[in-house]
Amino acid sequence: MLGLKEDEIKVIHNELGSLIYRQYLNKQLKNGPLGDQQYSFLGSVKQTLDMTDERCEKLVTEAQLDRVSMLIEQKFERSSVTADDVREIRDAAELYEVDLVEDVKVSEWRLERMFVTELEDVVDTGDLTPEDPSALEDICEPLRISTETATKLLGETVSKRTSAGLLQAAALLRQARQDEAVQELERLLKFAALSPGPAISPAVSKGEREELFLIFQATSEEDADAGAKLALLREVSGLEAIAD
Repeated sequence: MLGLKEDEIKVIHNELGSLIYRQYLNKQLKNGPLGDQQYSFLGSVKQTLDMTDERCEKLVTEAQLDRVSMLIEQKFERSSVTADDVREIRDAAELYEVDLVEDVKVSEWRLERMFVTELEDVVDTGDLTPEDPSALEDICEPLRISTETATKLLGETVSKRTSAGLLQAAALLRQARQDEAVQELERLLKFAALSPGPAISPAVSKGEREELFLIFQATSEEDADAGAKLALLREVSGLEAIAD
């Protein structure tokens, strides 16, 4: 009716079909992976407009890549990125078979930030221990973090958390909040166990370190791991001379 040639009609069909695909996919992928109903609709569009398999598959792949990219941007627009945010990104990338480096081009800085965020969480929850490092391996692979980088970031994180933890415990001690100070020391020791060494907290006096140690010692008498924890706390606090 319009006097168009067959190849011109095909171009129009491809452009129209691509537009429908992109708009539909962008909307649907926000709600999760595509199901039978969504694929059925896309199939009807493909058949009606005589689109090629290659073209349709490429549009789906591009939409999935865009979804992961947008998810990353949304999370990093916030003031802080949580461990749940990182897991959501990793789950989406795995679901759509998207490589965060090769496909989405996530920067090294963001990958390392995501790694540290989830690292701190698995230590806090007890999922990562010196006896079972599998949780660390599960994080490294999808984030493309090398063994060398993971070791460096782990050391930096442990140093930061032990130093901050000792300072916080001392602050709680000064407020006569001994139970909370002990809880803070428990959290500190989870990190220290991964890479033992003295905490750098010059604002915490030797007397405060000794008092914290003695309080922790008194509250851990029934703990089966008390001996190991006390030895580690001595090392972190720089109080090797204190006896059990």
